[in-house]
Amino acid sequence: MRSAVVIAVSLLWSSIVMADVPNQWLVSIAGSNRAYLCSECGLKIPSPDLASAQALNAWKLTQPPFDGPVDEKGIYHPIKSGDQVSLCNQSGCSTYTWQDSVGWTHGVFQHQESHEPRSSS
Repeated sequence: MRSAVVIAVSLLWSSIVMADVPNQWLVSIAGSNRAYLCSECGLKIPSPDLASAQALNAWKLTQPPFDGPVDEKGIYHPIKSGDQVSLCNQSGCSTYTWQDSVGWTHGVFQHQESHEPRSSS
């Protein structure tokens, strides 16, 4: 009996501790694991430009084009304060942190690098 209580308390504690760990998200269309390329997004930092903020908010709230197929209801992204979300355009990606009190902040931009294939000569 005592070991069952210890195990139950351990599981409860680990759930509470894991709940505070920030999540990493990638803006993508529902059902896809590839980044959504927002061609009109400037990916400004440290705060997103208007188009980037609109894309981030639409994704967070699962609004078009991020709402998924018609038969998939209830898709949502449980964003909590401290979570980081990456949004991309053709030149790279910016990662923003969601803060409940202020919205999207602390943006960091990373250029996308493309390398030509090496010749085998």
